[in-house]
Amino acid sequence: RAKRPPPPLTLILCDQTLSRVSVYPYLGLQLDENLRWKQQETSLLAKLNSSSFLISRMISFHRSPLPPTIRTLVLAIMYGRLSYALPFWRPSGSFFTKAMSRLVRPLKRALGIMRTAHSLSVLTEMRLLDPQLLRQKSILTFFHTLHNTAPLENKKGFFTFLHYDPFTTLYRDSISSRSEERRVGKECRSRW
Repeated sequence: RAKRPPPPLTLILCDQTLSRVSVYPYLGLQLDENLRWKQQETSLLAKLNSSSFLISRMISFHRSPLPPTIRTLVLAIMYGRLSYALPFWRPSGSFFTKAMSRLVRPLKRALGIMRTAHSLSVLTEMRLLDPQLLRQKSILTFFHTLHNTAPLENKKGFFTFLHYDPFTTLYRDSISSRSEERRVGKECRSRW
């Protein structure tokens, strides 16, 4: 038999009863009561779709901005929206595919190629990261920043807990020569 869920808690703050909501927007993230990210994905895809449409609308056959200009707009507007808080939520695999299709729409139009052209090739041609690599980069950037700003006594335990090895910085104290430093650096990078 399935267990009944417990009755909802009544929370009171300053003589006000707090109502329970299924989704709460907090600093641009849609926090679900079960920490599922479907609402966040839907919201972000709608924003990317609208940005993609507005950028694509600027492109005409008679006098359109050059592809580097469209790349700059995509990078500034669409990648800015996509990368906001990306290390702190986990998108599904289908989200990345949908996000990539929205990212490349104005780029394909600016380059004058068919809509069926390979999306990853278009991103590579325009020197842009695909959404999955963007997420990995933002996670590594976050942990790198955290590593460089955390107090020394907290670093080792925190990174051990997360199973994170920030390349050669932890090995610098034990390395005796320059060649050994290069060897350790190569070994660490090969793991990633």
